Amino acid sequence: MDTWLPDDIFKELYMELIHIPPKHCDKPKLLGVLTKLNQLNYKERLPFITRWTCTDMLLHLIGILKEFGQEEIFLIHLCQLIVNVAAKQKIVICSMSVSVILHGLREVWLQVLANYNGIPNDKCTHVLGAISAVTFGNGAYIIPELLEWLIGRDGRSGSISGLLQAPISLELKKVCLQCLSGLCLTSESREKLTEDHMHICLQLFIDALHSIPSIKDVAHYRVVFASHKGLQHILDGSNGIHVHEIGSFLAILKKHLVFGLPAQSKELPSILQPLPVPHTLQPNAKVSQVEPVSHQSSKKKKKRRTRKPNAKNRTDSDTSQPSPIKNMQDLLSENVKSLNLLTPKSLQKFPVNRGPSFDGAKSDSDVLKMLGASSESDYSDTEGGQLSAMTSFAHKIRQMAIGSLLLIVRKTNKLIMLGYWNSFIPGTSSPNDVSLLSCIIHDPGPKARVAALMVVCAMLEGSRSFLGLATQETVSTSFISFSAMLASSVHDIHDVLLKAISRERSALVQVHILKALSSLAANAPYTKLNKGLVSGIISEVRKIMFSSHDVDCRVGALNVLISILSSDPALLEVACSITETEIPASSSTEHHNGKCLAKPLSALNLKSQSWLITDCMGLCLQASDTADTPLPLRIAALQLLTTTSRQYFVVIKPYLKELTTVIHYCMTTDNTTVQLHVFKLLEEIGRSLLKHQQNEEFVSDSLALWEELLSGPIQVATQEDIYFVNRSHICDFLSTIGPIVFEKLPQKLQLFAQTLLMGLTSDENYLVRSASIRSLAVFIMFPVLRRDICFVEDVAGCIIKLMKDSVKSVQSNAAWSFGNFTDAIIINVETDTDSFSLKEIGNSLLMELFDIAIHTFDTDSKDKVRFNMMRVLGNMLRLFNEYHVHNERFCTKIFQAKSLIIKAMLKDSLMKVRWNACLACGNMLGNRKLPVGKPEWTDDVVDALCSTVASSKNYKVKIKATVALGCPEKRDSYGKKFSSVYMCIVNTLLSSDDEAVDFGEYKFKDKLQEEIIYTLLHLTKLIVVDDMPSIISSVQDKVTINLIQFQLAKWYKTIKKPNEESRKEPESYAALGQYTSDQKLEFFNNACSHWKQVIRTYFNTGNEKEPSFDIHLASVISEIFLIPSSE
Repeated sequence: MDTWLPDDIFKELYMELIHIPPKHCDKPKLLGVLTKLNQLNYKERLPFITRWTCTDMLLHLIGILKEFGQEEIFLIHLCQLIVNVAAKQKIVICSMSVSVILHGLREVWLQVLANYNGIPNDKCTHVLGAISAVTFGNGAYIIPELLEWLIGRDGRSGSISGLLQAPISLELKKVCLQCLSGLCLTSESREKLTEDHMHICLQLFIDALHSIPSIKDVAHYRVVFASHKGLQHILDGSNGIHVHEIGSFLAILKKHLVFGLPAQSKELPSILQPLPVPHTLQPNAKVSQVEPVSHQSSKKKKKRRTRKPNAKNRTDSDTSQPSPIKNMQDLLSENVKSLNLLTPKSLQKFPVNRGPSFDGAKSDSDVLKMLGASSESDYSDTEGGQLSAMTSFAHKIRQMAIGSLLLIVRKTNKLIMLGYWNSFIPGTSSPNDVSLLSCIIHDPGPKARVAALMVVCAMLEGSRSFLGLATQETVSTSFISFSAMLASSVHDIHDVLLKAISRERSALVQVHILKALSSLAANAPYTKLNKGLVSGIISEVRKIMFSSHDVDCRVGALNVLISILSSDPALLEVACSITETEIPASSSTEHHNGKCLAKPLSALNLKSQSWLITDCMGLCLQASDTADTPLPLRIAALQLLTTTSRQYFVVIKPYLKELTTVIHYCMTTDNTTVQLHVFKLLEEIGRSLLKHQQNEEFVSDSLALWEELLSGPIQVATQEDIYFVNRSHICDFLSTIGPIVFEKLPQKLQLFAQTLLMGLTSDENYLVRSASIRSLAVFIMFPVLRRDICFVEDVAGCIIKLMKDSVKSVQSNAAWSFGNFTDAIIINVETDTDSFSLKEIGNSLLMELFDIAIHTFDTDSKDKVRFNMMRVLGNMLRLFNEYHVHNERFCTKIFQAKSLIIKAMLKDSLMKVRWNACLACGNMLGNRKLPVGKPEWTDDVVDALCSTVASSKNYKVKIKATVALGCPEKRDSYGKKFSSVYMCIVNTLLSSDDEAVDFGEYKFKDKLQEEIIYTLLHLTKLIVVDDMPSIISSVQDKVTINLIQFQLAKWYKTIKKPNEESRKEPESYAALGQYTSDQKLEFFNNACSHWKQVIRTYFNTGNEKEPSFDIHLASVISEIFLIPSSE
């Protein structure tokens, strides 16, 4: 047997043990088998031991234990074997059998306690070890009776929680904590303990940590270690921490951030109190007591081979419980090349696959694997001595404390964590403060520094709205505002990270510092902080770009610059830093408190070239298979050029010719990822040039770029079988040409662009079809193309084809393009009357388009399709003329469309459909070529609009319905509904200040009142004498007249003296948004004059002789539009 393998020996002994009956067995034989089994080396994996064989063996051992458990030698051997087989082999026993086994161990446990008068002893440690091995990862499957025995608070029942509250040895306390920790571990099927039991265990772990104020030997360390492991299991399994518990939990973690370091001598509070959060950040709804999980899971990533750890750092299995969690020693020593650095969200649609990373944790248990969740038995008493063991434990406990803090930050509401921000990133820090920043600088362990950096990143990510409150102020000694505290914290983070990266020698830590800098740059409000922060980051990052030989460090440096360049607004300081241009004295505008403001970069006179653009172009032009420029570095360089094109185009403009060479070179590569980022770069350059097409200099540059690209690289790319995503980006890129440049392109290039997009509408991939029809919808708005009837008909054919596409996203884009198509036809018909006629399109094509719009809206359930079809229907009703009215087929379809529009306006659940329906009604009422005014054409439309104005709760819908009621230019277009429309508008104006308004609608209230006023003035200009009796009978009340005068006076003052905000606010949906203030004032005065004239005519017709006539009231009504001169 000596020559057998350990697995074969175990199998032979296992079979021998199973055949020994629990009762009436040969004791010497049984003891011999148990001794031989316990002498095997269980640190190595034995394939024979599976979940099923382990469970069968434990069930047999429990039967033996019931018979011989009173004898100490059998008790120790049996419990030790349970630990060896289950715990050291890292086997989670079958959930169906755990309660049976645990029930037997409970009987033995109570017998042991009874024999020693309830006083815990050494036998208790062995039994608890066996209980811990059995229950590990099976807490969710234990019956309530046994759970109450294990976790109940009644110490007299022999519960573990009762033992922890009694004076017991440190060794026994450690085993109790390990047992509770195993119970809290989430099972493989993600089953877990109830929240109530989790809450009890959480309190026990926190109490255990508070009960050890000082560390004297390894036993104290092991208790702390076991408590932290239990806390991490709770964090992994629970949905969050109760709000009232988080203060004490964070206090423990803050204390242990410097566990074993000199800074631990500083007294820290037992509970951290949060700072009050400003009311501007308070949510509308109350924060739930248990915060939901907020971290995101990422895709599975391939594992890479790790370096073999040194013998000193090799982790052995725990003697009392298994640890299914991989040692952080191995994870943190992975090759730095496997790290996935932070990239701005706008550039992460197609991220580069760089292997696994710490930030790619699929679940919280993955985070525990990465952050110090390792065994507490790495060092024995003979392995390096007590001092080495204590040093190792202290380092691991710091890692575990930071790992737990990371999970809390991820699982807790950002608003709640903001209250504790000052506890971990203090705004007025000193060198002796205990904080994450001090860990980054002073912790001797690189893994602890990495963990602290990960927590800082987690706190910074998504904090842009919070950090936006930070403002640099002159700090008073008596009071520091919340905004000043945040500003000081942001400054301290900058200082610490820049100091750390300048002195750090570990490439792994450098990568995480760069990631933290990237997250900081993406969220910091630099326009409210002292200038010099951004230039300091750029200076340090530039050193790494040029000096570091580590690829991931260089990629991380580029990603930091991407975050800085992505920050909005663009900063003059950044532009000058990447071009080595001194900020002109006249341009260094600052506030009195030292804030740096962003200056428009179009006016910046760059005296030198950009070192950053030159370097990035150099990286892109080098071959991908060279050692100097790996693929991730080329991708990061292309991403940086893309970001610069978007935010700092004035910096990249001098390099357009060189960039054309770079683009051409990268398009020829076989790597689809490089091609993808090249097309994204092209798209951003095109958009930036499109924004400046009113500038003649930019037009010439844009024209040269487009001629070069369309005549060479784009044609070559389209002739090859390129990746479908790249084909879709070509379409998006072409849509940025712009009408001015397109008109100046050679005709053959114009035809090439049109033909290319037309052909791609039949592509086999739906993304390409969507992008191509979207770009054609942009092209149809170009003046030179919308007048080309052949192109118009071709686009119409593409729209008809793709509206029937089986893919819904293609239909959505085709529907939007349909709307643009009808917009272009309207512009042609209404502005280019000499060169374009609706007859050129052809009635058959027009009918087919109209029929598709009606059918699609009536049958399609997709929201984007439906509100675009409503837009199309409104445009079509604006296009029709007398011919279509007299054509029976068209007339029938018009009435069908009208019915759909009215139904959608009154009943549709989607607000975009309803306000587009309102605009469609306005298009119909404003079309003088239709017989509007006749009851069958007008009455139901006007009634629906009035109902919407009066009763709709959505203010944008009410605004558009009000605008629609003001569209008819002639009074007869209202038919017999004019008086009811007028009174509807008056009543809506009177009730506009009394309505209960939702917070989301409140911002539209002023715009609604303005539109009501303008529509009222428009209707007033159309009033005739016959309308006065009904109007006067409705406004006889003096309070009503005063309210109308008040609203009119308020908006008259707004027109007379418009403030700066009203000048800046776009009025795309305003009835008079296209008019200047003077024109609006003239409109107002004309309506007032007409009102007075009609009133005067009405009074002069003898109405004053009526019995109900009040001469004073008549005088007041006549002056209802009179605005006091003081206004």
